Amino acid sequence: LEFFGFDVIGKHFPSLFENSEEIINSYKILSTSNQKKIYIENRFNSNEGSIKLLAIWSRVINGKNDETTGFLATARDITDYEDMKNKLLHTSKMESIGQLAAGIAHEINTPLQYINNGNFFMRYVVENFTKFFENLEKIDGTVYYENRNYNIKDILNQLYTNLNLKLLTVEAEKSINRTNKGIDNVNRIVKALKNFAHPSGGVKNFSNINDGIADTIVISHNEWKYITKIETNLADNLPLCYCCLDEINQVILNMIINSVHAIESKWGKNKTVNGLIKVETFKKNDFVQITISDNGIGIPESIRSKIFDLFFTTKEVGKGTGQGLAIAYDIIVNKHQGEILVDSKEGEGTVFTITLPINPKEN
Repeated sequence: LEFFGFDVIGKHFPSLFENSEEIINSYKILSTSNQKKIYIENRFNSNEGSIKLLAIWSRVINGKNDETTGFLATARDITDYEDMKNKLLHTSKMESIGQLAAGIAHEINTPLQYINNGNFFMRYVVENFTKFFENLEKIDGTVYYENRNYNIKDILNQLYTNLNLKLLTVEAEKSINRTNKGIDNVNRIVKALKNFAHPSGGVKNFSNINDGIADTIVISHNEWKYITKIETNLADNLPLCYCCLDEINQVILNMIINSVHAIESKWGKNKTVNGLIKVETFKKNDFVQITISDNGIGIPESIRSKIFDLFFTTKEVGKGTGQGLAIAYDIIVNKHQGEILVDSKEGEGTVFTITLPINPKEN
């Protein structure tokens, strides 16, 4: 008897699956309740080494006196169906993110403009008050008041001292500069958000890969800021690449987050450890190359050939879907006629190299 290429006679059925506990629990439910059928989905390592997602229907086999004598399981390979569904969901998600980002950017930009205008006016006020008081200091002479002559400079100096005017002027200038810096940072984040999530609708255009990487690093800042540093070495005058930039951004984001997780797995959230991710770009003949390297935990050689397989994950059940790198592979190789390679040393780190044709020949 073969089950998806395996001789299963004499083998414990649940042990064939990635999450054997789920299979066992489903049979416990059938044994101890009035439920006659149960449906689950589970991952299965096929005989050729690939991972399959199976839809499994199980039901009770009853004997005399309605006692349970066994179970009947029927399985169907739904890998291709789930693959297509996930790709459609990914496309839909990117379009939704693009629409959401545009709305958020608009909502942020409106109040930000008020703040920017107000800060511009405050700078104008401070500069003019500073000029006014600087000109006052040039006034010399005396003023007669209540049968007494007063030196004007003495009066002004006393006034400056009482108001602490010079310190106030300096601190006001610092406050305005800090507000301007904050406004610039918000503008940069909003711009990156709009650029990162702008939906291409699957239509390719000549795009600046360096700009996409810069925007992606800004967007992912909260994912890596407490765990690692990111260094970039982006080639000057990198040619525009004919691609769907939003999809390439999604691949870069996935790689960065994978690197963050690898560094965290090795070092933990230890701020004294020099976790480092490097992102570099090059022009190589008629191609643009992107490398993302990290000094994280690395990938064991035994699973390196499987990391781009759909549903393959090293994370615990319920956390890793095994779709991120599979989608990245589909975007780079199938949609952009490119190449994605991995080089890793266990315990030392990993390098992903993405190669994209500058102007690919469409099929």
